[in-house]
Amino acid sequence: MQKSYRQPRRFVQISGMTKKNFIALADTIRAYNENAEWDDTKFTRHLQDVLAGFCASQNKAFNRQHWLDYIAGRLPPFYPLRKR
Repeated sequence: MQKSYRQPRRFVQISGMTKKNFIALADTIRAYNENAEWDDTKFTRHLQDVLAGFCASQNKAFNRQHWLDYIAGRLPPFYPLRKR
């Protein structure tokens, strides 16, 4: 039976988290899951949800569902990023 986990009400704010950082994190998780030898070594959906909650707390423009769908392989890569 999986243990219930409650996300913290507040995450510590880290200044400087950008779209580029979120994309790099998603790319890393996606690649890790694609190359994991066993299912029990992959980032679970629960862990992805916790990380998505953290990312959302760092940037109000963070699109949680888009990020999770990308990690799951349901969306194409984010790149290329637009220059500001």
